[in-house]
Amino acid sequence: MTKTIVVAVLTCERNETLEKFLIEYSKLAVPSAVRAILLVVDNSKDAASRKMVDSYRSRIVGLRYVVETTLGIPIARNRAVDEALAMQADHLCFIDDDEYPDQQWLTKIFSEWQHSKANLIGGPVQVADCCRTFGPWNRLINASLKVRQRRKNRAADRSSKNGRQPTIVTNNWMCDLHWLRRTGVRFDNELLYTGGSDTAFFRAAVAEGCKTAWCPDAVVHETMMRHRLGLRYQFRRGRSQSITRFHMKHPSVTPLQAVLSTIIAIFRFILGSLLFVVPVFGTASLVMAARSQGWAVGRIQAMLGRRSKLYVPKPKTQHEPAESSIDQLLHHPGSMGVATSGPVLVATMGKRPSCRFPAASYAPTFYKTADFYKTAAFSSNSFVASLSRSVGQLKKQVQSEDPTPLTESDSL
Repeated sequence: MTKTIVVAVLTCERNETLEKFLIEYSKLAVPSAVRAILLVVDNSKDAASRKMVDSYRSRIVGLRYVVETTLGIPIARNRAVDEALAMQADHLCFIDDDEYPDQQWLTKIFSEWQHSKANLIGGPVQVADCCRTFGPWNRLINASLKVRQRRKNRAADRSSKNGRQPTIVTNNWMCDLHWLRRTGVRFDNELLYTGGSDTAFFRAAVAEGCKTAWCPDAVVHETMMRHRLGLRYQFRRGRSQSITRFHMKHPSVTPLQAVLSTIIAIFRFILGSLLFVVPVFGTASLVMAARSQGWAVGRIQAMLGRRSKLYVPKPKTQHEPAESSIDQLLHHPGSMGVATSGPVLVATMGKRPSCRFPAASYAPTFYKTADFYKTAAFSSNSFVASLSRSVGQLKKQVQSEDPTPLTESDSL
């Protein structure tokens, strides 16, 4: 019996990466027992991708395009769910518009469903090579993300084999729509700009008895845009994820939770700082350090009531933000009047550093000493400011006869 699978991709004014997705999707192998429908949900007010998507109708059978003018990732995801249910489809897949599937992706993930009959199936994401026109600093960050993602994929595979299913998110996701229609689980529209609505969906699904599975062979590849290949963005991403996850776990904050979370945040911040100095995880250490420091700052800010604003729509002129002073120093040192010679902290390319630090054992890409100090100063200031406010509110809460949850600080 033929199964109908809707592959949904959400987009918002990212035609460059969306076109890469459409090109690769047109090469996708479709199992003989599957009728595939590609659904593009344009989450913009002016149908920015319509013309480009229409140009691929002759190359992609079953291509559909809808516009969701109410901005917000969970709203667009729920629109995709509603569209797939209206089509009487059997399964819904999600993949991001800055990704593209391996040619055998649909075959592999559908085969996993045939074997496991799981209600929700996920698979790994691999970081693709970045554009050749990007500078050495951007390429180093991309290499760091690649190694870090490989570590995460291996951990997910181990968890799956040991019977502990990893969290399944919408960058590589397939759901049984018969189960979804029966349970009524949806993405939380309250998480409009914070991110994390797919994680919240996963938790709600598990609470409804959802059977999950992991398919290590169903691979998608993520293309990193240039503005994401910098320490500033990686720090912000780690901070945002930390804030969102804290609020999911702790709707209100007790004094004991505040103390424990503060201790953990301090420890995590110190570990992140040490990774800049001693990159024990090879190239992955660079991104792991920035994310770890961001995580620590985000945890403190979350206790103060701050909410993530990672996906708040920005003016069109800000879609490709300028490089931070840290990244500009590394990418274009001469433009800031900084000599390129001098002491350096050396980054390995996926290898553990030796104790003697011989220069010949490393690839010819470096962390400049100035980058470490500027990054440390930037994140330290954020961390200390957040920590001092958290301690102040914690003292007031403990001294109060009727303690109340910590509230948001307008100064953050």
